[in-house]
Amino acid sequence: MIRAVIFDYGGVLGSSGNFYEDVGKFLSRSPSEIQEATKRLVPLFQRAEIGELEFWRYLSGALNVQLPSGYRSKLEEWYARESFVNKEMLELADRLRVNGYKRAVLSNTLYPHLTNWKSKIQKHIPIIIASCEVKMRKPEGRIFRLAMKRLELKTQEGIYIDDDEEFLRAGERMGLIPVHYINQQQVESELENFGVNIR
Repeated sequence: MIRAVIFDYGGVLGSSGNFYEDVGKFLSRSPSEIQEATKRLVPLFQRAEIGELEFWRYLSGALNVQLPSGYRSKLEEWYARESFVNKEMLELADRLRVNGYKRAVLSNTLYPHLTNWKSKIQKHIPIIIASCEVKMRKPEGRIFRLAMKRLELKTQEGIYIDDDEEFLRAGERMGLIPVHYINQQQVESELENFGVNIR
């Protein structure tokens, strides 16, 4: 029996902004250059193993560019301007609450991003498991085990909604039922197919 639904944030409950595009414009580099330069860096940042200052300094060295003034506040500024929440999915989370289901968010995120969306989401979904706070990230199995522990779930009692197939496979290996987010209608249809009461 399904007892809980776990949501990803970026691409499901809300927007993650345009990280690579914004950093690229700021440093006069292409998004693909930024993505390549931060391939090993972003996971460290998401687990809070490095901070924002270290991120910028490493990136400056990797690209051999001088950091423009004001760089320390740029990530938070971009996230504040570009991030938005998916009101329809939050309304779904509210219906799940009324119908007795537990809810949680499981997100790979950075502190400058988390501060922008956490308070907005927590009104609807009380359990937030953010990579930068728990020092682990998807697709690591331990972060899924943590989510299941906090929700007090056994195998096959939780549905995990994400737009990333790699993360869905990782969650499935840990005993969660995967639902690949494409749009609201499709997610609701799949939830009902699993016997979840969303009305």
